[in-house]
Amino acid sequence: MKPPPAPAVSGPLAATLARWREPVRMIQPNLRLVDARGMDGARLIRQCRDHGANAVLLNAGGIVAWYPTAQPWHWRNPLLARDFVGEATAEARRLGVRVLLRMDWSCLLPAIARRHRNWLALDVAGRPQIEWRRTAHPLWRTCPERPYWRRHAFRALEELMARYPFDGFFFNAWDRPDCRCPECTAACRKALGAVPGRGVPWTTAFGRAWRRWRGERTAAFTRDLNARIKRFSPGTLLTVDFHLTNDHPHHLAGAAWDGAGLADAVDMVTVEAFNFLNRPRPHWRFWAEEEARMIRSFPAGKPGIVLLSGSERWIGRRVVQAPEVTAEGIRQIVSHGAIPCVAVSGDFRQDDTRVWPVTGRIFRALVRRPPPRHPPSTRARIALVYGQRTMDAYGGDRCRDKALAHYRGWYEALRETGAVFTVVHDGVLPEFLSTRPRLTTLILPNVACLSGAACRVVDGWVSGGGRLVAEFETSRCDERGRQRARFGLRCLGRRPGRMVTFPGTWFDAAGPGRRWVGGHTRIHPVAGEFLLTRGSRRDAVLALLDWTFNNKPEWSRPERSTGQHGIYLSRFGRGRVRYLPWSPGALYHQQGSPEHRDLIARLIAR
Repeated sequence: MKPPPAPAVSGPLAATLARWREPVRMIQPNLRLVDARGMDGARLIRQCRDHGANAVLLNAGGIVAWYPTAQPWHWRNPLLARDFVGEATAEARRLGVRVLLRMDWSCLLPAIARRHRNWLALDVAGRPQIEWRRTAHPLWRTCPERPYWRRHAFRALEELMARYPFDGFFFNAWDRPDCRCPECTAACRKALGAVPGRGVPWTTAFGRAWRRWRGERTAAFTRDLNARIKRFSPGTLLTVDFHLTNDHPHHLAGAAWDGAGLADAVDMVTVEAFNFLNRPRPHWRFWAEEEARMIRSFPAGKPGIVLLSGSERWIGRRVVQAPEVTAEGIRQIVSHGAIPCVAVSGDFRQDDTRVWPVTGRIFRALVRRPPPRHPPSTRARIALVYGQRTMDAYGGDRCRDKALAHYRGWYEALRETGAVFTVVHDGVLPEFLSTRPRLTTLILPNVACLSGAACRVVDGWVSGGGRLVAEFETSRCDERGRQRARFGLRCLGRRPGRMVTFPGTWFDAAGPGRRWVGGHTRIHPVAGEFLLTRGSRRDAVLALLDWTFNNKPEWSRPERSTGQHGIYLSRFGRGRVRYLPWSPGALYHQQGSPEHRDLIARLIAR
């Protein structure tokens, strides 16, 4: 099955987007100030083309201008003797290379910031927020609610659109600072009736509402910016830097990224998969393909870019990723229908040269043999839901353990057992279900936060013949993180009770439960949190044994069954439901136990 058709886009923008729906291979030379010495923009474009790229992401403006700007606040690179943007865009047009211009409005140099204090983000004490404070080149943070973002910075976009031929703008650092300036304070008080103090606990209703408001505010500004760009230049597209998935607490719940809202606000989705070696462990090796799968699942059908870092680590970024890591990232992205963009610190004058040969080899191979336009994951009958609302409103400061681990364990198990599946963002789940008529299986890996509307859509989909696999506290909370007395999903057929935690016990797989475990055993391990539930046990399998036994060798045997089970099988209308009040996904991700991987495979296969 092909993905849903993109909504009709007419005029100049349709022609621009058509170029990005073709097979695209992209390079981002992320230039340092010193790279301006000896820089020839036209030569840089030819070097990218010679390495198989037909698109480039080029430095243009924001913190540093890479062209002769007329804006007095727009600090031009003092080492730049030529019009870099002019040379590069002219050569790209001659060669048919697509161009995005990189902007960064997040910060200003101190000398400029001191002259424009009403542009700055402020901390809770009313002081300017300063990044890289203890370095030789600190930068002062700007606020999206203040005049720089709202009025002045757009003049640089107008300059660029009036002077140069290019496809669109890419905005770096699109996260929202925790700002307490007068404009932010007034907007927050108007929307929420109060303003945050020092530190905003996510566990409070206000804290959850504040986080949600920040995400909605960022998406709304992005939508307004896009409309303003179109009024000046209808064919110029907008894309911004954000993450659909992540494993860093700031980027999961603190950056004010509403993935579905931002994907709707832009013309093309651009996300990062900068899998540096110093990221949290266990290291997530599927990040690039995960983002590509999710981009293709959005009903709007927009093209998407996944940025890969050519750097091994963020601090000290000139050290390059191992070639096999870069190669695997590119393959993952193109295998799921997105555009790979290899981002490198500097230009082709590298201290560590390993990134260019592998990029050129794979990109040139993709020229000879382009990837399929509709890869297998776009025709998948299995969909795994990524619960961003659950990360924000339920997981909060512990989102990696309470939400992300559940989802990632399922992803790993599906990937490793050869399942053909896609990933869908919870923000577009109702629309997704309405546009995928051949979808047979929906997986909700502890998607605790689901709106009433989403629950009704899922119930209707199951009743119409779909198969649902849900685990743990799925739908126990609404979209704002408020706990319900019952599950929001009627199709689960259970009523939640008390949560218990134990270091370990096992399920008894006697009788019908034997088909859910390997033929070599009649028990199945379980540990951690378990949600006690009430309801019919008619089609329940995997009886949970008592977890209060003494684990000394002489007594390491549960005394009795608890009346709880590991899997509850039920019918709902013409559909089927498999509900697990625990999380094999989290156990597989955190412990790597093959029994839980194999159980996941059986849950979707039978």
